[in-house]
Amino acid sequence: MEVKYRGPSDDKLECEFLENNLLSCLREKSVQDNVAKMTCRPEFLVWFFLECPTKAAVYHDPKGLRNIFIQDKIKQKGSDDGVLSKDD
Repeated sequence: MEVKYRGPSDDKLECEFLENNLLSCLREKSVQDNVAKMTCRPEFLVWFFLECPTKAAVYHDPKGLRNIFIQDKIKQKGSDDGVLSKDD
């Protein structure tokens, strides 16, 4: 039986889901897993880097990773305060 190679899909919805999972895993790990409800799915972490190479490239650069965390904190603070962001 011949197995054919299928390249990365880079599907927008799938990549957004996988990226959100990655961020939730990092967020939960930063508080040492002391959260009431775990939303992280560790089995999906590798799929983000395999299926979404264009989005995953940012995570290989320390400056890009820093910018992602800053934007994530701004979104969290805006949603906690009830303040609308520029995107809304």
